[in-house]
Amino acid sequence: MLLFLGSGVSVPSGLPSVDAITGSLLDDRWFHHAAEWKTRTGSDLGPGTSVAGSQCLLRRLASLDSGYLKTIAPYESQGGYKHTGSIYRQVTTYEDLFYLVSQISDSCVGLLADAPTAALIDLLSGETTDYLEGDTKDARVHSLGRLAAGAFRLIESLVANSLATDHVVGLDLISELANADWVETLDIVTLNHDTLVERVLADAGVTWVDGFGGADGEARWLDRTTFDSPRSKVTLIKPHGSVDWYSFLFEGKQRPAIVTGADPLKCRGADGQILQNYVKTPSFLSGSNKVTSYNRGIYAEMFYRFHEALKRNTRMVMSGYGWGDLPINFRLEGWLDEDPARKLLMLYEDFDALEGRSLQLATGRRHWTSSGRMISHEKWLCDTSVDDVKALLGA
Repeated sequence: MLLFLGSGVSVPSGLPSVDAITGSLLDDRWFHHAAEWKTRTGSDLGPGTSVAGSQCLLRRLASLDSGYLKTIAPYESQGGYKHTGSIYRQVTTYEDLFYLVSQISDSCVGLLADAPTAALIDLLSGETTDYLEGDTKDARVHSLGRLAAGAFRLIESLVANSLATDHVVGLDLISELANADWVETLDIVTLNHDTLVERVLADAGVTWVDGFGGADGEARWLDRTTFDSPRSKVTLIKPHGSVDWYSFLFEGKQRPAIVTGADPLKCRGADGQILQNYVKTPSFLSGSNKVTSYNRGIYAEMFYRFHEALKRNTRMVMSGYGWGDLPINFRLEGWLDEDPARKLLMLYEDFDALEGRSLQLATGRRHWTSSGRMISHEKWLCDTSVDDVKALLGA
């Protein structure tokens, strides 16, 4: 069986929604202080570097994108024009902004040659603003690149800090499926960056393989062979990365690891020496740049393992996923269409609202439902029992 999870399953544990993270990003007063990004709320942080310029850029991008969503696709009506607007993406989120600032930052340092991004840079650098410095176009583009890079790092840090919690609620079904005698193997594919699934499995005494080796001090190094060794009943695959994934310099090369210690910037190896961070932020994917990132490094490996999991399973349980990731959607669509014996159990309270977010779901739902390949259960994962799953899938 394959259990597919999105961010919605983490909300009962108190983790913020996408909308909450986006609101904090745009509205709170953020400062860079002592190698961390913090707000002034609740404490006096002392001297810190304001990131007001980066936030101004983020707000401008949010305004541009929101306007774009409402005014695209004009059509003639009664001698004038009206706008269809975006059909499947309705609001601007921090993921959309993450994508935009990463594109701008990469383009401004010569790492990206992309005409739409160049047009956006020309638009922004030509505006009269308080946040861009310089009297020439080159100076303003340089300033824009620096602010975009700062915004990129701010979003990374905000998301990572927002997903830290010791409080787990509503995920009992995960361990129940892992321990159910009628479930021969359980492949868990989670797009979430948090570590709630790992905590649930560990608390239930369940062992799993995740593509990383055993402990080497406070690090578990990436080891792809663990996926191919005699398989544990439970396999955990995280195509979007995780807040406990970091990259270190090891023998002159970048090497990913899961950090098990309390401080990822002072992670020690088995010899007691502090490992050298390649970057100081965790490794996870966000925004539309996921499309290209699925083809590089550790993410290519995880996406490949996701494809393998699809091939070896004919039963899938899904909850919390908003169907907003096109490469993932294409794989799910192909999985359902290729074999009439496959069944997808959808655990969502409002399935109709979910359909309005995805072209693949909107066009395929009727056929998949009528053919018995898609089964809807109008409850979230937290309100679904292992017996419900067994009965609905006919296991």
